[in-house]
Amino acid sequence: MASNDNREIELKLALGPEGRTQLMASELLSQLTPARMSLGNRYFDTPDGQLQQHRLALRLRKGEGERLIQTLKSVGTSTGGLSQRGEWQWECDTDQLDLEVLKALAQQHSELAPLADDALLEQLQPLFSTDFERVAYTIPWQDAVIELAIDHGSIVAGDQTRAINEVELELKQGSPEALWALADVVVKEAPMRPSDSSKASRAGALLSPQPLGDELPEEPEALLGAAIAALDYAEDERGSHHGIEIALLALQKLDIHYPELGGEKLIEALSQPDWQQHTQVGIEMLALVNRLGADHQD
Repeated sequence: MASNDNREIELKLALGPEGRTQLMASELLSQLTPARMSLGNRYFDTPDGQLQQHRLALRLRKGEGERLIQTLKSVGTSTGGLSQRGEWQWECDTDQLDLEVLKALAQQHSELAPLADDALLEQLQPLFSTDFERVAYTIPWQDAVIELAIDHGSIVAGDQTRAINEVELELKQGSPEALWALADVVVKEAPMRPSDSSKASRAGALLSPQPLGDELPEEPEALLGAAIAALDYAEDERGSHHGIEIALLALQKLDIHYPELGGEKLIEALSQPDWQQHTQVGIEMLALVNRLGADHQD
């Protein structure tokens, strides 16, 4: 049976091309012994993407020892790389979805109500996969326990692939403030930046591509979010200049209307042609998240 509703709180950071090697060799991690695993994940949805429309993600994962784990994640919030969402997981005896557990959860949690529909459940099928190597470190930090996981592999959706090269800081125990404090240290060790795109949402964008809009929001947090989303888009579109342009436009608008936030250093860092090879974008972006007063509380 599924575990009780757990709130997953994690901070995601997209790594630069050489970031993985640099981070693992850093003073922070080089003296620690990580857990290493190869994780294979199949994500399920209906052919028309009804789970994605309801911001639900359903997967089967192999690779955590001999176990086969079914995981369901619900709608959540993501700001400046920090995401908070519901997560349920349970072990399975076979590589088939346990639909009865899904129906039971749907009766207990309103955000999972679409899973009470038998017609929807009958349409569920594997639509894409993510396969990656994970190197995970358990780090005690400021009265908290945080798992720092470095993931390297690929997303496969139909005949398309995209690289996975990211860091996830997941809060296992303690206050979310500790995530930000550790992140302030981590971004100085290797090129990386906050990212709001999950592996599942990236695969969904491959299956149902959407153009990157030019219209920018007005609120400062939303402008930074638009910049992060545009950078995510640029990297998955293999260096899309349009994505970089939108990110810079969003940050320039933020700096014009809210100059007290000091976003000019981030604009300068992102304007460099080799910005992915340096730590400055991540350092300045994380600092801007903090200055914006992002919600660091659970």
